[in-house]
Amino acid sequence: MAEPRASREGYRTRSSENRTPSRRPRRRRRRYSYRLYVMIGVLILLLLLLVFLLSKLFGGGGDKKAAETTMAPESAIETTAAETTAAAIPAPTAAPAAANEWYLILVNKDNPVPEDYQVELTSLRNDQSVDSRIYPDLQAMFDEMRAQGLSPMITSSYRSAEDQQKIMDNKIAEYKEQGYTDEDARELAEEWVAKPGTSEHQLGICIDISSTDSEDSDMKVNVWNWLIDNSYKYGFIQRYPEDKTEITGIINEPWHYRYVGKEAAKEIFDQNITLEEYLGVY
Repeated sequence: MAEPRASREGYRTRSSENRTPSRRPRRRRRRYSYRLYVMIGVLILLLLLLVFLLSKLFGGGGDKKAAETTMAPESAIETTAAETTAAAIPAPTAAPAAANEWYLILVNKDNPVPEDYQVELTSLRNDQSVDSRIYPDLQAMFDEMRAQGLSPMITSSYRSAEDQQKIMDNKIAEYKEQGYTDEDARELAEEWVAKPGTSEHQLGICIDISSTDSEDSDMKVNVWNWLIDNSYKYGFIQRYPEDKTEITGIINEPWHYRYVGKEAAKEIFDQNITLEEYLGVY
């Protein structure tokens, strides 16, 4: 019986020897599997962290776009309103292509007559004269007024610098006779009379218009009313309207008309603007 016992012991020994090597790989496999799971878990956490950071980094843009999308209807309404206003009231033409043409020269207190400016004059009745280039349209306008029963008359047209200085001196003297000081008289005179070199009359393309019956105020008013409604058809504009004094720097002169050409005159009339606004300098 000893042999079998020894045999069993040997079996057990072999069994133990056989089992021990087989268990060690399993433990190693388990360790490798555990490490693999840990690494996968870490990678997943890193990926989640990366996604979170990216969402924070680029998420604001999405919110901004969403906000802009939400605000789009209001913006569209504002744009539509602005476009509707622009369609109802045409915007002034800034810097027109013909701004350098002789008939669009701007002359005022800030823009004197060009030193090299020359004009060829055509003489009219009553010792008046105008730039020859505006004469045909001027004649056509006066013919139409007379055909409608009006009696227009030119009271002032081209003036030299010397003529303008005389008018200024006379106006200053008139105020001084009323008791104003020299300084006050000059200041008041300049509200009515342009300084020499800053008067459109020196261009020869503007005129002062009244009625042949200068004593009849109604006749003058009728002439001026007709000019307000019709002068643009012949290339003329009322240069110093009552409601544009802050822009022109000159008080209301219902008699003063300036030639700007038919195209510009129509735009200025339609938009109810001044030459300064048409040229985009105000």
